[in-house]
Amino acid sequence: MTGQDIAAAETELSSIDEVRELLSSCQRWVAASSDAEWIKEDETVDFTLPNGMRFAMSAHEYVRDWTMPNFYFHTSMAYALLRHERLDIGKADLIPHMLRYAKAPGA
Repeated sequence: MTGQDIAAAETELSSIDEVRELLSSCQRWVAASSDAEWIKEDETVDFTLPNGMRFAMSAHEYVRDWTMPNFYFHTSMAYALLRHERLDIGKADLIPHMLRYAKAPGA
């Protein structure tokens, strides 16, 4: 969304600490950017998939119709695969931010 080409990370991550560090570095990169670097919501995003299929849409449509559905698809697939491998995780691990809204029964 900054108009910059960012190379996809091809390095396999082998630990949760490596995943956390990658996420932290992405968060630092976003935090260090200025509003002026980001394209406006009505500007066109034009991209081509590796199979040659090309898309052109507004930045708002790109986030709403492409980015967010892909994010949730990959998040849910990773969750399902980890559960399949018997990792002891549950919904609270997927949405821990909701715990701040939790109330005691009958409260």
